[in-house]
Amino acid sequence: MKNEINYFYNIYPKQILKKDDSYYFDYHHSHYMFIPFKRDLKDQNLIFNLNHILKGRGVLTHDIIINNNKQILTIIDNNIPYILLKIQVDCDKIINIWDLIEFQKRAIITSAYFEPTDWSILWGQKIDYFEYQMNQLGKKYPELYNSFSYFVGLAENAISYVKDTIIEQNPTPYDYIVVSHKRVKGDMKCFDFFNPLEYIKDYQVRDLSEYLKSIFWLGKNPIKDLDIYLKNIYLTPYSLRLLYGRLLFPSFYFDLFSEIIEGREPEALITKFIDGINKYETFLYEVNNYINKYTPIPVVNWINKKNYKKL
Repeated sequence: MKNEINYFYNIYPKQILKKDDSYYFDYHHSHYMFIPFKRDLKDQNLIFNLNHILKGRGVLTHDIIINNNKQILTIIDNNIPYILLKIQVDCDKIINIWDLIEFQKRAIITSAYFEPTDWSILWGQKIDYFEYQMNQLGKKYPELYNSFSYFVGLAENAISYVKDTIIEQNPTPYDYIVVSHKRVKGDMKCFDFFNPLEYIKDYQVRDLSEYLKSIFWLGKNPIKDLDIYLKNIYLTPYSLRLLYGRLLFPSFYFDLFSEIIEGREPEALITKFIDGINKYETFLYEVNNYINKYTPIPVVNWINKKNYKKL
């Protein structure tokens, strides 16, 4: 791989460390990684442009190095596209809510008023795919099979909630589309948080909702972090409804569902979500009450009734 890096980038590292299908090296006191591009090829320009926006605003995101052919991707053996990144944040520190706040203050692209997005369509397509997979493989995965209907039902609540929000309210110029991540997690390292291969374009509340869901399952207090966030970043009533709609969608379950049926994780891991779902329902009830201190948003009746009796 040293020859390819020499040829395509005019970079001449003395040593290269190979880990799986990725390569790491130092050159002129900087760290680099040469890694397969596993996103859709059509995303390469979007990723480059989003990264350029962040760099222009002083965010220490990793640099995307263009090759000698002035291309973002370099095709290596067996037609595998690779991308070269110059690492700017070589840190194992776990992100916190303040990292997300500071990132989002510099990540605004446009307003959803001009570029609306409808999560409910994508979620509906995902559910159709997962239902097909379950029909094909259900007998092989009894834990998934027995829990699947509940989590699909919760997802359908999320889809209805977002659809109703879009019908009943319009985005304002202050409902922002920002540089977001495919998935922000509460145990995410800064090294990965500032990796441009994680970047997408979406509503401001996408990253917040995924972060809050993740730290709930890590046993932390998401209401405390939500309080910090809302005291530092203004969210409109429209965005607060979208936030709650996304919290309803059990992405944590379906992410692991995919990894299990693809053979990357054992089925036993899903029991964490099955055993903890009653507590998550209580969390959803508490979040709804908390948001209603800022602005009235609809409740989900069965969650409200079930948890009102508890409390």
